[in-house]
Amino acid sequence: MDIKYLEYIIEIAEQKNMTKAAENLFVSQSSLSQYLSKLEAELETPLFNRAKNELTLTPAGSMYVESAKTVVQIKKKLYQNIKNLSGTGRISLGITSQWGMKMLTNIIPEYRKAFPHVILF
Repeated sequence: MDIKYLEYIIEIAEQKNMTKAAENLFVSQSSLSQYLSKLEAELETPLFNRAKNELTLTPAGSMYVESAKTVVQIKKKLYQNIKNLSGTGRISLGITSQWGMKMLTNIIPEYRKAFPHVILF
């Protein structure tokens, strides 16, 4: 799912500066500016007020950024939920050999029965 353009607008809003946002996004300032202009033309409203060396959100821009952040969060949650579907995981334990020999010989078999997809190191 490609949401990079939403992330572009979020970064512009956070930086309040096109050049800084472009640097953080590793894109050229001109391409970022062109994208913003096209988006504003598509929406038929400005998303930013342009002042000397600072961009501030218009009411439409605030609405857009809020929604964009929601979409980004939904994507992150979706990808995490899909990752969690595999039912696998890893746990690394660091213990002394004396304690490990006594306790883990009883615990590990029971743990593996309960969580067969978890890999213990």
